[in-house]
Amino acid sequence: MGSKVYSAGDLIGFSIGGGWGKEEQQGDFQTEVAIIRGADFPSIENGIYDGLPVRWEKKAKATKASLQPGDIILEISGGTDDRPTGRTLYITEDLLDSYDCPVIPASFCRLLRPVNDIDSAYLFFWLQNMYVKGRTWGYQNRSTGLSNFQYKVFAELEQVAVPDEEAQHGIASLLLMFDEKRHLNNRANDYLAA
Repeated sequence: MGSKVYSAGDLIGFSIGGGWGKEEQQGDFQTEVAIIRGADFPSIENGIYDGLPVRWEKKAKATKASLQPGDIILEISGGTDDRPTGRTLYITEDLLDSYDCPVIPASFCRLLRPVNDIDSAYLFFWLQNMYVKGRTWGYQNRSTGLSNFQYKVFAELEQVAVPDEEAQHGIASLLLMFDEKRHLNNRANDYLAA
């Protein structure tokens, strides 16, 4: 299983910042959307999909930023003194099917969609590993009390070792299976607690 090394940006085929829209329909803000904020990451990671804010966005923004299964959301603003920006969330069909409207990332987040020969789950788990190991601190700057992930710097400088497509898929499938098992265990625990 040989790997090739790429800049992170070479693995991303499409990237766009999120939105926040308006609380009520007005002017060009006519498309209803559900919005995933960084604050929603923990519950979504545990298979709890309800409670996303539903707002009104411009049609063009809602169309461009509309999430698809396999997309990755990268938190680019926020963080705390002991938690850097750079958290990621993997988008599943189950999550998207929970809403009757498009789902988009919030304005403090960025949608990442890999190029065709990169397994999106593999890239997600690679980004998760990078975050857990604390490497996202190196791409963070802080202004006016808000931490920001320097996406362009990350895309140019971060090096990613990528195995062939079959190996990517095998690694990603195994890790997704563990995630699904965790979701099922959480649901069983919630059921038993009730």
